[in-house]
Amino acid sequence: MEDKRELIGGKLVIFRRNGLWQARVPLHDGRYLWRSLKTADEATATQAATRLYYQTETKLAEGLPVQTRTVEKVIDEYVAMREQDNRIGKAAKRGSSIKHTSDQMLRQIKRVVKFWREYCGNKPIAAMDGKLLDGYISWRKTYYHDMAVLPKNAKLNPTDKTLQWEIMSIRAVSTAMMIRRPVASLPDAVASSMAAIRRAGWQGAEQYWPEHAPAMPADRDHSFLR
Repeated sequence: MEDKRELIGGKLVIFRRNGLWQARVPLHDGRYLWRSLKTADEATATQAATRLYYQTETKLAEGLPVQTRTVEKVIDEYVAMREQDNRIGKAAKRGSSIKHTSDQMLRQIKRVVKFWREYCGNKPIAAMDGKLLDGYISWRKTYYHDMAVLPKNAKLNPTDKTLQWEIMSIRAVSTAMMIRRPVASLPDAVASSMAAIRRAGWQGAEQYWPEHAPAMPADRDHSFLR
């Protein structure tokens, strides 16, 4: 570690990497939280690291997650879950009454979440509120407008049906991952997604939940999901 400094009785360590100060904070189980302090100034880094240390201690004491999960991380977990369900379905005996994720549905999910990754993938999952969901609609409507050449099967202007599907998809993601691992602030975000659609003048959007969507024939064009 370059220019290593020990603080708070050696519990907190700061050091430089590529000119910027970094922090190493213990997590009580032998692991460490590593965080860039995004500054080249030692005094500023010391203050930021000390604040991070005590914030981390408070979270650990209250049993709260220390690492902030991003929207992209939650999407990754959801896609992995659906991929596993797809594999289970393929291995299941023919005639089983349990419905699993089909190849077609898995493709649809992956097409849709690519937009959410790009729109807000780096944001903390707790930031998924009504304002963020509302902003998706206008962002998505102009997604392809600056491209000189559209990707294959892409449509310049998404239909209302496409936008409804995509909003419901992120709702399905957040709901499924809440069941597997509760995430703070998601309930409000999930509820607000329907409000965003209704404010946009769309009715009956519940029918576009990915879980409830009718199966699409394999010979049909699914480009409306792009």
